[in-house]
Amino acid sequence: MNESYRELLNQALELHSKGELDYAKKAYKKILEINPSEAIALAWLGTIEGINKNYEEAKYLIQRALEIDNKNADYSANLAAVLCECNLLEEALFNINSSININNKNPSYYKTRAQININLDKYDEVLLDLYIAKNLLGQYDSDLLLMLGNALLGLGEIKEALLSYENAINLDSSNYEAYVNIGNLLATNGNRKDAIKAYESAISINNDYSKAYSGLASVYLDLDNLVLAENYCIKSIETDKLNIDALNFYGLLEIKKSNFERAILYFEEILKINPENPDAKYNKSLVLLRLNNFDLGLPLFESRWQTKEFKKYNNLISIPLWLGDSDIKSKRILIYSEQGLGDSIQYVRYLGEIVKLGAVVSLRVPNALLALFRQIKGINIYSSTDFDSIIYDFRCPLMSLPLALGGMGNYGSYLDIEYSNIERWKKHIGDMGLKVAICWQGNQNSEIDIGRSFSVNLFRKISKLNGIHLISLQKNRLSSDTTNLKELDIVELPQDFDTVDGAFMDSAAIMKVVDLVITSDTALTHLAGALGVRTWLLLQHVPDWRWGRNSKDTFWYPNHRLFRQNIRGDWDGVFDEVKNELVYLQKSIFKKK
Repeated sequence: MNESYRELLNQALELHSKGELDYAKKAYKKILEINPSEAIALAWLGTIEGINKNYEEAKYLIQRALEIDNKNADYSANLAAVLCECNLLEEALFNINSSININNKNPSYYKTRAQININLDKYDEVLLDLYIAKNLLGQYDSDLLLMLGNALLGLGEIKEALLSYENAINLDSSNYEAYVNIGNLLATNGNRKDAIKAYESAISINNDYSKAYSGLASVYLDLDNLVLAENYCIKSIETDKLNIDALNFYGLLEIKKSNFERAILYFEEILKINPENPDAKYNKSLVLLRLNNFDLGLPLFESRWQTKEFKKYNNLISIPLWLGDSDIKSKRILIYSEQGLGDSIQYVRYLGEIVKLGAVVSLRVPNALLALFRQIKGINIYSSTDFDSIIYDFRCPLMSLPLALGGMGNYGSYLDIEYSNIERWKKHIGDMGLKVAICWQGNQNSEIDIGRSFSVNLFRKISKLNGIHLISLQKNRLSSDTTNLKELDIVELPQDFDTVDGAFMDSAAIMKVVDLVITSDTALTHLAGALGVRTWLLLQHVPDWRWGRNSKDTFWYPNHRLFRQNIRGDWDGVFDEVKNELVYLQKSIFKKK
């Protein structure tokens, strides 16, 4: 190596160490023009390409360096970091382990392995690596505390994670990543106001940090402020075109704007970057299902099990999964609920098909559905909290049954209620004109309910109509609603309804007695549909995927009519339409009588 070549190499390394990456990159390229086999230039140019998110080029360069010098721990560690960014986690783990085998005294290697294991959800191993790194450094630094917070968050230790992020900032007030993680944690727990402050603090330190802008986009998307959500999506992508979170939020934003085909494009853009990204697959599947593209949507819907949201349900993986690919005659199969009560009511329609295939069917559902589903013939039913000693041949999540059975199918009513209960409520309610059972509020503690529910006061538009009698099926209502019910002449049911015989049992019987059910998008709309009673479902501007795009009916329930907001948030317009149709229905029914 001559002196000028050595000087050029040292100059490149110095530029790199000072953070002047563009100049360092040019210097490394000049070196490689002179000597294409210079491992140092290949490796560190590859590292810069990784920082610039040119991952394929980064992998190629560092792998070439390792072919020349396979004992260099730094090269293996840098390759591991790039592979981690590409979500090639097992390969990344192999390479960082190689680095540690060569040199077990470098704390940065343990940090890299900790990050890889965070992505693999191996949080106990993360804690061990952080402990080793801390001992090598002599104390926790800000980066270690940041990663410790991530591990604690993964273990469900919310308060401890927040404290760790705060300690990271106390050690280094410029740790903008810690501010973003605080924002993510606060936003997840519903504290959006403080989350916004945390993201803004990160931006004040580094106004090019894409994840801070995508965090703000997520919060404003949750707040239904689509203008600000879009602004921050754009800013996030401008600062990092490969920010998967920003692309995902932009896709979700397009769904809220009813631009479904454009939403798919954003999810597909993510899959170009990371073909296995579960959130992009899952969100794309929901758009395809909304558009009735079941051939593509149903298989892709299975990607939900890889998302963080659904991993908590996936505790039965030791039982072989059945998706219609084998004969289940005389086999024991466990079907189990995975999401909300309404989802379970909607999807039990498929159980009869499984019984027809000759399987011995067990259904595991939440306690609230036990009484209602005991009416289903040919199956064994258990609570989700019960442990049974049965050895199953197969398992299938309830919402995977359409895929297993080859399509959605068309069904009428599929749940029955005991005649005696119907007669009891028929006597209780009496003959009072046009009887309308109503519900306006879902689970108030659920993010899903935001935008779905509406005020009981909107029933004022129809409660005073002559001959119309409204009966409340609302459980767990707001205290202010009780006063409103009296003012609106809405009939209240006894406090113990739906408790003595089991959840939903009285509601089901009442639905069979009344002339009409009017409800927001709650479990009760699925109950009414399953019973085959006339139902008017009132929907927000862009409702849940299962209600399609803009139709007034649904293949799920032939007895349903859908009333949609024409303008976001405009429930008054919906109730004006309901009022007109109710007057027409009243005339039609009493004309027949």
